[in-house]
Amino acid sequence: MTSTQVRGLNCPAAYRRVGFEGEASLNIDEFTASPHGSRQVQTLREGSILMLDDGCLVEGYTSDITRTFVLGQGDGQDEAGLRPGAHRADRGAETARPGLVAGEVDAAARKVIVDGGYGPGFTYFTHRLGHGIGLDGHEWPYL
Repeated sequence: MTSTQVRGLNCPAAYRRVGFEGEASLNIDEFTASPHGSRQVQTLREGSILMLDDGCLVEGYTSDITRTFVLGQGDGQDEAGLRPGAHRADRGAETARPGLVAGEVDAAARKVIVDGGYGPGFTYFTHRLGHGIGLDGHEWPYL
């Protein structure tokens, strides 16, 4: 696969074509560190890390989802690498249970990142773990 340069993609036209209001953005490699991306030119190549942030409005209700994946074959990182560390942070959400303060769920996921050497605090994990959705795209609880 050859490399391709693209700007951070934002695709509201695709939603309009199916009758919804919404948008999706795709960011590549270092630009995946910001959940809302960048309009800078980005290079797409085999093994690139891709982050898709997507959401739409249907009958007054919103959706919002972010997914990160590797294009094609990754660079061979495994359980000792950064990317699997992010998956372990997702498992921090398993901490969630009724009656638990939402910040404790975020702290459990953030601890995985810090313990993996990618911290402290908000050094590399600058956004929240998650949030509620409904009539607004970002609703309580904030994790």
